[in-house]
Order: sequence, then C-alpha cells, then structure tokens
Amino acid sequence: KRKHKKKEKSEDDKVDEDCLKHGGWWKVEKIEDVSGSIAIEFGKNTYILALDNGLFTIGAPHSDGEGPSPEEIFTAFP
Repeated sequence: KRKHKKKEKSEDDKVDEDCLKHGGWWKVEKIEDVSGSIAIEFGKNTYILALDNGLFTIGAPHSDGEGPSPEEIFTAFP
C-alpha cells in the first residue's frame, strides 16, 4: 500500500509545463474533458476570438504564462 500511495503522490507533484505556458489552461486528451469553459488555440498562444457581430476571428498572440482573453473563452455543453 505505501508504494502505491507514494506513486500517487509523486504523480500529483508533476508540473505540467504546457499548462503553465497557457495560464493554467490544459490540452484536452479525451472528449469527456470538453465541458465548461474552453478556449480553442491556433498556432502558439493564439485563440479563436468571438466578435460582437457573431463572427469569429483569430485573436492577438499572448505571451507565455498568459491565458486567453474573456472574448476567447467559450462554454461547452453536452
């Protein structure tokens, strides 16, 4: 049991570098992860942006560690 607990703890201690570069946002690995707030990235730190007229475009690039702007965050639901 102790080995198993140590293994779980060491997995929790791993730092996701990609998550840190995107301001706490992470890459979706499975379809079940697509729910709630999402951002769609194109290129490096560039996200789809919703315009006031209902159209979409590519937003300005963000620096490392900065997440998407509020206009670049969408809500996914089943």
